[in-house]
Amino acid sequence: MVARNIQTEILFELAINSTGEMNEAALLKKIIPLYLRKLNCFLAAVLKFNENELDESILIPFVAKKSEEWQHLKSTLLKKFQEKNTPCELLKINANNYYIYQLSNFGYLILGRKKPFDVTLLHELKPIINHLGKNLNITHEISQRKKAQNLLRISEKNLQTLSKSTAASILIYYKKNIIYANPAASKLTGYPNNELLQMQVRDLVQPKFVDFIIENNPNNPHKNNKEFEYEISIIKKNKKEKWIDVKTGLIEWNGLECGIISAFDITQRKKIEKKLIRAKENAENSERLKSAFLANMSHEIRTPMNGILGFTELLKAPNLPIEKQQKFVEIIEKSGERLLNLINNIVDISKIEAKLMKTLLVDVNINEQLDYLYTFFKPEATAKGIELNYKKGLNNNLAILKTDREKLYAILLNLIKNAIKYTHSGIIEFGYQLKQDSPKQNIEFYVKDTGIGVPKNRQKAIFERFIQADIDDTNALQGAGLGLSICKAYVLMLKGKIWIESSTKTGSTFYVTLPYISNSNNTNLIVDTKNKIHSKKLHIKTLIVEDDETSKLLVTTILKPITKNILTASNGLEAVEICKKITDIDLILMDIKMPFLNGFSATKRIRKFNKNVIIIAQTAYSLEGDREKALKAGCNNYISKPINKHELFELIDNYFS
Repeated sequence: MVARNIQTEILFELAINSTGEMNEAALLKKIIPLYLRKLNCFLAAVLKFNENELDESILIPFVAKKSEEWQHLKSTLLKKFQEKNTPCELLKINANNYYIYQLSNFGYLILGRKKPFDVTLLHELKPIINHLGKNLNITHEISQRKKAQNLLRISEKNLQTLSKSTAASILIYYKKNIIYANPAASKLTGYPNNELLQMQVRDLVQPKFVDFIIENNPNNPHKNNKEFEYEISIIKKNKKEKWIDVKTGLIEWNGLECGIISAFDITQRKKIEKKLIRAKENAENSERLKSAFLANMSHEIRTPMNGILGFTELLKAPNLPIEKQQKFVEIIEKSGERLLNLINNIVDISKIEAKLMKTLLVDVNINEQLDYLYTFFKPEATAKGIELNYKKGLNNNLAILKTDREKLYAILLNLIKNAIKYTHSGIIEFGYQLKQDSPKQNIEFYVKDTGIGVPKNRQKAIFERFIQADIDDTNALQGAGLGLSICKAYVLMLKGKIWIESSTKTGSTFYVTLPYISNSNNTNLIVDTKNKIHSKKLHIKTLIVEDDETSKLLVTTILKPITKNILTASNGLEAVEICKKITDIDLILMDIKMPFLNGFSATKRIRKFNKNVIIIAQTAYSLEGDREKALKAGCNNYISKPINKHELFELIDNYFS
């Protein structure tokens, strides 16, 4: 028994020493030895709650740790703790008394004595131990808070260091206001750091995305997801747009729950994506047009071929009236012209695509061009019941334009031909006028019709290749859809402009402007020879070198009325041998593509022993550079297939008139 006055003194000392320390470990080191001494214990220990385990915070004496008795006691308490059972206050092990007190939510206090406590002391000890438990809880919470604050400071410092060195732009905001921005964010937005810290996130965002970022905000109480990833555009300080890839989330910053934004500049990627999408759309559109063009091309080839082969078969009928024969021949001729026009257009567009088309600028009398076009189209217009008119804007001596004659002719020909095709009744008028567009003068050609017109949404498209073959073009008539594309290419080559003004109710007017320089004294004008007919008999010996029997027969038939003697060869080798044996040949019509020896090689061999014979190359290629190749091989001139009788006569006349 402890005397009453001594017991009171002990309890007072234990109570006083249970306070005053703010550190958990220091408090235990101070109070537990006191319990050991003052209460005459052989063991004093504290087991601390740690999730589902009990940690030894302090054990005196330390050597007891290895004893079987202590291990048994500890395992008993751990089992009860895991089972969430309150241990009994007294456990007897090997005649030793172990008193167990729960220190609030902190852990257990264990006191080991040989003799039991006095009942009065035991009763008075409880509030003092409870007080100790509360103090330990407080010191533990303070310790944990300090530890967390220290870790937070370290984390914030690490984040600041990381954010300064990373390429990502980082913004931290609290209640919409930016409270932190790293250097990369300043670089991305163009705003200095001090200006960013006075802004809200929405101030940086493209207006169309403001509602989106408010909706997808980690602080939005209506959103369960607190992390978002998306792409938006922002407006920099210099008003330029930038696309960024954004990741957002929540972060504790200086004790506040804040939003964090991490962003990367993806502007270049967006541009590439846009180009790829455009390229994909163009490829798909090109593929669609190509498919439609090939289908239309099949139609455009088969239709005239049907006319040629069909009416050729009909011509074989015996006792066919002369009127029908003449009609069938006209149909065959028109079908052939249509097929030839298609082939010429394909060749022309191929030259334009390959940038092989060149311009030959000469002085052209545009009044003569208009006269010829009017004469050429008048019968066709009259047959459709259309009135055809034309107007000249200058006198003959001033109507001289330095341009490419053939290309100008092709432009006007295509425009007038289209006007007749798409006009069912009314008037077609074409012509030109001088326009004074300071400081330059231009000739403005026009072709005006009262036809079906072109809708607004198609007026640019009609100048694109194959658009006539577009499967969505409900106004498409027969044709490959190359004419206007070729016109546009020619106009651009001649440094001019082409456009259309049209309404589906009133018709269309096509305009073409070309540069005009007045030169009324020029005498080197190109004279139109399209209607010139050669019928003079020439006393010349001609060799036709051609591997295709049909072409050979055609040329022979054309030349028979005007030549004295015609020889033939089927390839270059035969031609060389004939020229060696017959030395007085005057003219050779040399095909280029032949078996055994082509026309170029045959010409080179012939030139080794005959420098005087006139050699005219004939080819079905009709591509840029063919004439130059022919001349380089030793030919005098060049003509493309199909051979036009009048052009051939004119060429021959140049050498044998």
